Order: sequence, then C-alpha cells, then structure tokens
Amino acid sequence: MNIINRNFRFKFLEVFISFCIGASWGISLLFAVVAFQYGLHFGFFNALVLSIMALIGGFLFVALFEIFSLLLDGYKEKEKQSKILSDILDKLDGKISDN
Repeated sequence: MNIINRNFRFKFLEVFISFCIGASWGISLLFAVVAFQYGLHFGFFNALVLSIMALIGGFLFVALFEIFSLLLDGYKEKEKQSKILSDILDKLDGKISDN
C-alpha cells in the first residue's frame, strides 16, 4: 500500500513539474510579447530590451522547474539502485553463511 501511494505521489509530482515547465514557457513568451508591444511606444530598441528582460525572467522559472525535475529523477534512480544493492547484499549474505 505504501509503495503504491509513493509511486502515485511521484507520478503526480512529475506531472505537476511538467505542467509548471510548460506554463513557465507560455508565460515567458506571453510576457515577452506584451513587453515588446508596450516598449514600442518608446522605440524599437527599448521594446527589444524589454522583451529580452521578460524572456530572461521567464527562463529563470523554466530552469528552476527543470532543476526540480532532474532532482526528482536522480532521487528515483538512487532509490532503484539502493533496492538493487540491498538485493545483492541479501544474496551475498546467504552465500557467505552457507560456506
């Protein structure tokens, strides 16, 4: 029961992080377009600078959620490796005690 609940939480967390990554991309591009439109009143160069600043702000959130995704993948992989190593240790303990 605990394993099923844990897998469900990991799957929900993966889906949530993926959603946040997509939303960050969308909001970043939306802010860049809005900033560009707003900046056109002050000149093309200012509009370009404002849109780049908006993109950088959005990219920070994309990078943050990507880091969360990588940390979750690393945790899951370490959990799998720990299970494999404990199985190997159990098998070795059985062979050592037989000798």
